[in-house]
Amino acid sequence: MKFSVDHSRRRALFAAGLALAGAGVRAQAPAFPQRAVKLVVPYGAGSSVDIVTRLYAQRFSTALGQPVIVENKPGGGTMIGSGAVAHAPADGYTLLVGSNSLSIMPHLLKQDFDPLKDLVPVGPLFNTSIVLLAKPSFPANNLTELAALAKKQPGKLSYATWGVGTSAHLVMELFRDQADIDILHVPYKGGGAESAGAVIAGNVDMGFDTTFTALPRVRSGQLKALGVFSPERVEGFDNVQTAVEAGYPESVLLGWVGVFAPKGTPAAVMQKLAAAGRDAAGDPAFGARLREMGSKPFAVTPEGMTDNLRSESERVQRIVAKRKIKME
Repeated sequence: MKFSVDHSRRRALFAAGLALAGAGVRAQAPAFPQRAVKLVVPYGAGSSVDIVTRLYAQRFSTALGQPVIVENKPGGGTMIGSGAVAHAPADGYTLLVGSNSLSIMPHLLKQDFDPLKDLVPVGPLFNTSIVLLAKPSFPANNLTELAALAKKQPGKLSYATWGVGTSAHLVMELFRDQADIDILHVPYKGGGAESAGAVIAGNVDMGFDTTFTALPRVRSGQLKALGVFSPERVEGFDNVQTAVEAGYPESVLLGWVGVFAPKGTPAAVMQKLAAAGRDAAGDPAFGARLREMGSKPFAVTPEGMTDNLRSESERVQRIVAKRKIKME
């Protein structure tokens, strides 16, 4: 009888131990990632951001060990796609390929999210500079000469961008503010390629594009670059004056791109994403491809991305208020 009682006790303790062990296993979260990760691109298919993201996604997938799906969600000045990620579950499976529109659009359009509060940087992807283009016959050859020419002809010169409130528009507003000049803005809606095309067609005197898509037209001699709005010279535009060299550092507004996750994404998941992102963006072949396209890896930490977004947002807010810029 005693044996039977002891035996029963041992069986009960053993069962209790199994139950506790099972509870511990159930409480432990599965390793991330267990399924495909989605990169939301708030630009259309075939855009420069989309092209680079797809190159990055291949390497990001290898580093994560899971498929990486690229989903284009354009519209609302990139705020539709950006907002969708800001409101997505904070589990690491839905990420945003965000750009400097995150520092611009909240000051031009009312949003239901705050990029600085609702998104956290995973890591940088690339940056590309904004370049001002003109026909080879245009009388100014750089930003210094352009400022002098514009002072002699206030309100007579015109420039094209890809829309009101875009980075190109704000770059020129910052440049105009520092140089104290008056130049007519002619907005287009088809991106840098259309504004550059307007210059070739003779519809405007100057037009903005990114170095990414302007390079072929400059190399072919269709257009000349008057200046790049970057802190240093850009590969492929080695002989082109920068805004800093011309004495207008406040007009620098890089076209940066980085990966963001919704706020509240677990720290362990963020660490895994950041490590995979560094591997993908640091791939030598990826960097070489970026440079071929007039861009380069965005060398900044996630913390630096937050600082950059905050300072850029403050600068944009000031010029938007001063110039009373409103979306059409």
